[in-house]
Amino acid sequence: MIKILVNVDCLIPPLTGVGRYAQGILRVLVQSSEVEDLVGFSTFGLYSRSDLAAILASGAGVRQENSLDQGSGSTSGSHSRARFRALMLRWFNGLKPIIRRLPGIRRLRNVVRTFRVKAQKSRFDDYVYWEPNYLLADLDNPAVAVIHDVSHERMPECHPQDRLTEMALRMPNTLNRSRRLIAVSEFTKNEICNLYHPSQPVDVVRPAVDSEFFEISEAQRLVASKKYNLPTEFIVSVATLEPRKNLLRLIAAFAGLPSELQKRFPLILLGAKGWMTSESTKTLNELLNKGLVRYLGYVEQSDMAPLISLATVSVYPSLYEGFGMPIAEAMAAGTVVITSDAASMPEVAQGAAVLVDPTSVDSIRSALHEILEDPSKRLGLESMGRQVALQYTWGRSAEDLLLSLSAAKVGAS
Repeated sequence: MIKILVNVDCLIPPLTGVGRYAQGILRVLVQSSEVEDLVGFSTFGLYSRSDLAAILASGAGVRQENSLDQGSGSTSGSHSRARFRALMLRWFNGLKPIIRRLPGIRRLRNVVRTFRVKAQKSRFDDYVYWEPNYLLADLDNPAVAVIHDVSHERMPECHPQDRLTEMALRMPNTLNRSRRLIAVSEFTKNEICNLYHPSQPVDVVRPAVDSEFFEISEAQRLVASKKYNLPTEFIVSVATLEPRKNLLRLIAAFAGLPSELQKRFPLILLGAKGWMTSESTKTLNELLNKGLVRYLGYVEQSDMAPLISLATVSVYPSLYEGFGMPIAEAMAAGTVVITSDAASMPEVAQGAAVLVDPTSVDSIRSALHEILEDPSKRLGLESMGRQVALQYTWGRSAEDLLLSLSAAKVGAS
């Protein structure tokens, strides 16, 4: 039995890949008989095990009311606090784009969430601290941190400066204080070992695929098709609009296809706006205006599985990934995948995807042309991909995490 303290700021919506990783594992942990207690902490408060179970079941995110740090008071007082918090959160959301640019805001958030735990320090003395998002808070508990990738070291040009500054300031503390480190793939484990030469063990706890990607009804597909006005056949790419995702080369490859294939299989991009350079944004806008691609932006998670399952092929030509969840999710949905032959992506695909050189527009274009023209090859890859995706379960991920946390607890005693 183990008691776990976890930073749940990554569950603040909309969720990134880190948030979905934590969400998937936490859904198992809150139900696990091997976990004696589970407490989440964030910028917005502390969350009991039952709080987390309710949040994870509803998908509401960690900004809702919680029980651990509410204090006593009348029902009317509780309602007043709830209304006040709701008003503050709406105010916070409106100012979010400005707040993110303020100097030192990342450091301030870390101080606030750490204070919430330290205010009740004696209560959490026997808990193991799991940090799902790289950087440890300043807590004395035995700790395990997840390092999803080291792209900030390998490709700093693909990150905003404030992110690079924070990683440079706080990563040494994470490496020094973690009892164990967690990587999300064997590739990332090797990267961590080669780059940081850590003295502690590095465990692998992979992301997984939500069951909704395996269980898609025709009714769900019909709803998604109508909601997004989807064509009968199309190419999809799921990625945040940022340079590392390599979308401009994908668009150039698509533009190089014969016009009849472009018309039959339009390219649809899904993903929130990230931090593309002004030049890249200009290029993308020009191509959007020409009708070469459609950009749907951020799509609700509930729509992702049916939307991806409707695609003829999913293309994920990223330059660098620690894992690459869109690869496994597309395979689970029965969609053929084209992805990079770099970093972790071949490891995730396990031979069930078409691999391309992500730095070569011709390589991406040739793969697209071949897959779009060969229905029999698509059928074979669809079957192989689904079998590979079945290996990625949150139950297995949670089991691997518990082994790592337990080892850290023993090492601390």
